[in-house]
Amino acid sequence: GPPAATAAFFLRLFSFLSPEKPIALAFDDIHYADASSMEILKLMAHAASSSNSTKYSNNQMLLVLSYTELLERNRVAFKTIRNIKNFPSNVNYVHLRPWDVDTVNELVTSFFKAEPEESLPLSKVIHKKTGGNPFEVSQFLRFGREKGHFKFSTSTYKWEWGDVEILDQYTEVSDNVAEMLTVSMVQLCFATQAVLKVASCLGHMIPMDVLVAYFAEGHEEESKQSATVVGIQEEQLVELLEGAGKAGILVKSSTHGTYMWSNDRLQQATYESMPVTMRNQLHLKLGRLLQELGLVCDEEWMIFMAANQMNTYALEA
Repeated sequence: GPPAATAAFFLRLFSFLSPEKPIALAFDDIHYADASSMEILKLMAHAASSSNSTKYSNNQMLLVLSYTELLERNRVAFKTIRNIKNFPSNVNYVHLRPWDVDTVNELVTSFFKAEPEESLPLSKVIHKKTGGNPFEVSQFLRFGREKGHFKFSTSTYKWEWGDVEILDQYTEVSDNVAEMLTVSMVQLCFATQAVLKVASCLGHMIPMDVLVAYFAEGHEEESKQSATVVGIQEEQLVELLEGAGKAGILVKSSTHGTYMWSNDRLQQATYESMPVTMRNQLHLKLGRLLQELGLVCDEEWMIFMAANQMNTYALEA
């Protein structure tokens, strides 16, 4: 529903839960938040103000908002955070900054079981390519291993990477790790790519039953990739998701078996790889499907997801 109504619902809930004990809420990756989410956060931050006396004020609530340098690229999120900082509220901010070369080298030495002095030249190249972004560092190491840049020697029983200057200049190792991730995506089969594109519209957690229902209906008009998945059974869908898991794109929860994105940047990259018109159509169809499933299955979370899909469709239409 509207951000104000959503915020009011949560604030009523928190007021009920925290008459005596405080509540701390942590929100990660604020730099990826959309306009509706930021409006909800702004209303909650205003309610958390100790000097605020509105209907849903709650000075027993602490908000912790974390973000990276990408916040400046999200105009809505950047302006909202700047606005919230003017509130005398119980809001803490965690600006997650890139790693320096020494920190990257600590990870590299741990990864390769090497001496710090030995791995430092390699770490400098990795830092240059990734800007010290922790996620991109890990993806760079994965990419380098898959491409054979890092090899384990059976004679020395050590990892070897050769001349780092060659690695630095090698054309296949992009200066933009996002491009490397895109390359990994393209290498997946068409069916897996089609499933991931739909999954990217559903959020961080991927509800299997929604995916099964979506492709069971058939949407041949969307793309040739989607046509390869029409009518797919759940067992086959699981195989495709497992393939994405082996590529490091998805992970499977050990507790309830749900698939989720290994990192929000992968979800965002997949989502943004689609034309805006395609994304809008996906949101519209998923919204209608979720509403239907929610009513049939009597699942409240599906109704909430349906509302979110329709809201996103309305904002981007």
